[in-house]
Amino acid sequence: LGVIHIVRDPRDLINSLKYHWSLSDDYEAMNKLLDEQNATGIKIDKDKDYSFPVMISSWNEHYNSWKKIKKNYLLIKYEDLINNPELQIKVIIKYLQKFIKFEINDKKIQNIIKTTTFDNFKNLEKKGLFEESNLNQSGEKKTFFNQGPNNNWKKSLNQKIIQKIENKCLDEMKELNYL
Repeated sequence: LGVIHIVRDPRDLINSLKYHWSLSDDYEAMNKLLDEQNATGIKIDKDKDYSFPVMISSWNEHYNSWKKIKKNYLLIKYEDLINNPELQIKVIIKYLQKFIKFEINDKKIQNIIKTTTFDNFKNLEKKGLFEESNLNQSGEKKTFFNQGPNNNWKKSLNQKIIQKIENKCLDEMKELNYL
């Protein structure tokens, strides 16, 4: 029926990519972020050892491909979800109510905010109620929820990486007011 597209500042993705894919450094993560041929394998069956490639592409190509959807497209910036979750949840609710009839009130909205915090998801994962994590280089399952809103590219990235990302994604970052 439609798309809710959540986009995040590409500079903030470097630490997440590095951790999630067990990459050696920020440069390797940056190269993955900017690689137009970037693909990943998705397991089809837990009992069988095969997967098929899924094209991810570069951050800016990925963003541009989704924004081509003109009908029922809702763009939400991750940073807006973090900074003003109540407003963004109301925007999402209004969007969903075009397709689904449901009642909502302030108490339910506050419950959504409370149950969808990074810390709550991290706790659910500790209880074994989240299965999206990858394996580390030793083959052990690692946590999916790592830094979340505490991730800050301004504190962790060097200027060369920042400049390369900003140059490669300039138009999209300006469009999204990241620059």
